[in-house]
Amino acid sequence: MKKLIIVAAVFISTTINAQDNKQLSISIMNENIHYKAKGFNNFNPGGEIGMTLKKKDRKYFFSEFNIYAGGYYHKKVETAFYLRGDYSFGIKLQDVLAIDLHGGLGYMHTFYPGHLYEQNNNGDFEKINQTGRPHAIANAGLGITVLSSGRVKPFIKYELMGETPFANGIPFVPHSFLKLGIKYNFKK
Repeated sequence: MKKLIIVAAVFISTTINAQDNKQLSISIMNENIHYKAKGFNNFNPGGEIGMTLKKKDRKYFFSEFNIYAGGYYHKKVETAFYLRGDYSFGIKLQDVLAIDLHGGLGYMHTFYPGHLYEQNNNGDFEKINQTGRPHAIANAGLGITVLSSGRVKPFIKYELMGETPFANGIPFVPHSFLKLGIKYNFKK
């Protein structure tokens, strides 16, 4: 837990130096464990904050390298926190919309949403503290951003993410995310 707090503090401290960064993104999301979108029928809330470290902007195309910190609460499966890097390539459509493809790799730490018990030497079960489980993650997705002349640009993203290892006997599990948010540009 201490490592997670240290990493979050470093991430937040880099966002304070906003003049060197191109943009900040903030989003709310819905997470589901499967490969197809279900919208908000099964709502598992989450949030994400991201920062663009490098951006190349052309007339019709752009590319970005972003870092993200986020998490979600899935009532029946897990609560998770993650850090990931992401590369995005996009096409601008007449200065109105941008469509981007993105993918990345990262680290996720999960916690079981209930109490954990362990059997002691007497055969009785006793409640134990959980430290969570580490996972590697890989994601890919599609996003649409509304381009505006101001600093705030709304977006919607759909992402697929793979988590490994998931549990004993289950080496991999797919997640889907539907994200709604804004990008805030520090420089015009």
